Amino acid sequence: FAHGMLGSRFDMADLCANLAREGFVVSSADFAESISASFTPNEETSRSAIIEAEKNVLRGLGVTEFGIFGHSAGGGSATMT
Repeated sequence: FAHGMLGSRFDMADLCANLAREGFVVSSADFAESISASFTPNEETSRSAIIEAEKNVLRGLGVTEFGIFGHSAGGGSATMT
């Protein structure tokens, strides 16, 4: 899940939990503009860098198929992935 501007990784917690209960591997990170982010924005913490890191973690877990969805700016990030 990719949150929107000023959102957080918890914005769709219920939906993510339901997907996990159905057997999906779920990942949701905070982006630099999150109200709960605890890091300084830079090139290594851009939306695209964080999404790429999440994809690498999923691949490392053996996940070969995955989707991404988001809200607002997160939806834009999903369409560019």
